[in-house]
Amino acid sequence: MTPEVKNICNKIESLMTSYRDNNHDLLYEKTLNELSLLNYSGIFIKTKELPLHRVRLNDKENKPFVKTSDLNYAPSKFVCSYGRVNKPGQSMFYCSEFKTISTLELLHDYLLKNDIGHERYATCSKWKVKKELNLLVMAIAPSNREFVNGYTIRDDCFKFINSEPLAMQNNYFNLYSLTKHFFLMNAKNDYSVYVVCSAIANYFTLQFPTIDGLIYPTVQGNTGYNFVFRPHTVDNKMILPESKVSIEKWIVANKNQSNVDPNSKKGYIKADDIIWDN
Repeated sequence: MTPEVKNICNKIESLMTSYRDNNHDLLYEKTLNELSLLNYSGIFIKTKELPLHRVRLNDKENKPFVKTSDLNYAPSKFVCSYGRVNKPGQSMFYCSEFKTISTLELLHDYLLKNDIGHERYATCSKWKVKKELNLLVMAIAPSNREFVNGYTIRDDCFKFINSEPLAMQNNYFNLYSLTKHFFLMNAKNDYSVYVVCSAIANYFTLQFPTIDGLIYPTVQGNTGYNFVFRPHTVDNKMILPESKVSIEKWIVANKNQSNVDPNSKKGYIKADDIIWDN
């Protein structure tokens, strides 16, 4: 990490301390201002026919979803808080390369927000990339956090960076030193991490407006990657759900653990309906 990047990281961390418990919108704006002080370059990957997993929780009522549209990204009016790459009112389609990662990403928030004994249905679906997508590598996983049999990009990214002219290398390292610092932070007990990461993601989305989505390492699963697609990617049918789906009933045991009802159901998608087995 260069002194310039370190200085910006320190300033943003100071802002996080000042606005940790309130005025998150101001923290977001001030983070954007700090990011504008450096030059950056990003790495993009082209990908297609990539299987991805998504878990959706029916947090309104204790029933399974019955519409395929419920498995999609949430309408913007229902997005009321900051997420890893979204701000309030901003819809994004989150998914992961492994079902376990997608489950853990959702589960930790569910446990924090609900009391012991609370139960809800989580619907697990698998999606497939149908057209070539242009994804920005938002952050690169440490060497011990890429699955051997999973999506590995670390070595290729650094080989690419080192092949570039020195001036360009600095721009790449500006981006990936900064995102490594913040995107590997766990937001479980610090909401300001989501605010800052959202600002970073939106800043670079504006810098590179032709991208279809982002890829970044998971924190909850401790290994593997998450993918986030912009709404137009789903709306233009660049990714589609596979026909088979399943549900699990989560029951809060404590703030760190849930019990899963062993009587999970399987179902299939027919047009916009989800048909569950009896």
